[in-house]
Amino acid sequence: MESYLKIKAYAPEWMENFSCLGSNCPKTCCKGWNIPVDQEHAERYENLNDPDLTPILIKVFKKIKIRRNGKQENRYFLKLLEQREDICPLLDKTGLCSLQKKYSSDMLCATCYFFPKILWQIEDQWSLSASLSCPEVLRRAILNTDPIRFTWIETELDPESEWLDLSFVKDKHLKALLNNRPKIINIMISFLQNRTDSYATKLLFICSFLTNLSELIQNSDISDFDLLLSNAANLEMNNEITPIRSVDSVDDLTEWVQLLSTTFKWGLESSAKYHSDIQNDFLKILCYAKIPSRIIAENYLFARNQVFQPFIRKHPYLFENFLIHFIFSDFLKQFSLYQSETTNVTNIIRYEILQLCAIYSLMQFLFVKQSLSSGEMDSSIFLDVIHQADQSYLHYPVYIQQSLQHFPNIPLKDEDIRILLSC
Repeated sequence: MESYLKIKAYAPEWMENFSCLGSNCPKTCCKGWNIPVDQEHAERYENLNDPDLTPILIKVFKKIKIRRNGKQENRYFLKLLEQREDICPLLDKTGLCSLQKKYSSDMLCATCYFFPKILWQIEDQWSLSASLSCPEVLRRAILNTDPIRFTWIETELDPESEWLDLSFVKDKHLKALLNNRPKIINIMISFLQNRTDSYATKLLFICSFLTNLSELIQNSDISDFDLLLSNAANLEMNNEITPIRSVDSVDDLTEWVQLLSTTFKWGLESSAKYHSDIQNDFLKILCYAKIPSRIIAENYLFARNQVFQPFIRKHPYLFENFLIHFIFSDFLKQFSLYQSETTNVTNIIRYEILQLCAIYSLMQFLFVKQSLSSGEMDSSIFLDVIHQADQSYLHYPVYIQQSLQHFPNIPLKDEDIRILLSC
């Protein structure tokens, strides 16, 4: 097999010398998911005649047939979820892949070869990020005390990488927005790296900047997009915005918990009207007749004030780095949504603002929840929360999109943004 093509991609500087920890990795990526296998390597696996490895491959390699556009196609997977402890049986006792050790990395399917790197393309621009489910990515992306910087680095072209073909985008304003994604992200990150404001206030600045940008794109000349971006950022910098303070009222936090429950379908409030009374009565019995969301708010307030906030004040870069990674990796990347002929700049920006506020709110909740469960918070616990969230939620953008459809107010009102960010 020929080597993968080399390209230049825009990426965080820490990715330039990134390499897998191999047998030293504390949490192998060869566990807990079904790994897609590309056609070329599927044929290799099917034709492999190895007395030691073929019997193992037979157990884990699966082929399924699907119908797509009226035609039957094959899909191939390494079905780790059917294996003992969900671990790939091709791993040896040292935690290394037997296929790779015996036949070199050329024998790895594209998913295994490139993971945890995530490469995507908009027109002729390549961007490179990485999954936070990888411990080494977590360490490099989150624990860096210096501001994260970005640069163009050489990398290999993943044949399975995502690609947004702007020829399908008919709206010239939306096309201009997507074409200038790196510049927009750089401005958003510059807001986040201003360490004089709270996270919530910085996110409020970003939301206001995006709102300004949306209005300017729709109502101004887009031929000079750099000037347009500068104007949108300056409008925000010159506006006096009331900083967001963390709320300390149990009533306000109860409203916030209920809002998150509705959005992420936690079950505190049933979506079916005739289920609500029965469900809430049952929960009240379990909670000694108190409203469940109020009990959550009371516990949240205690853990946030006593454990999480003191920790994060000592390590302000941690949440900053997570938010930067999330924005760089996910902002303006819902490709199927953007290729719809019915969408436009306003709808996209509304969605992105809601996603950013909801993810911040969700992660704040998860961090505080873990603070309450553990009775403490340190860097390892902080990273573990991100790791779990990435595996169960952040790694699936369609799931985020579906969850945000449950939010009661779209577009977001200013008070919604403040509720979400004031947690």
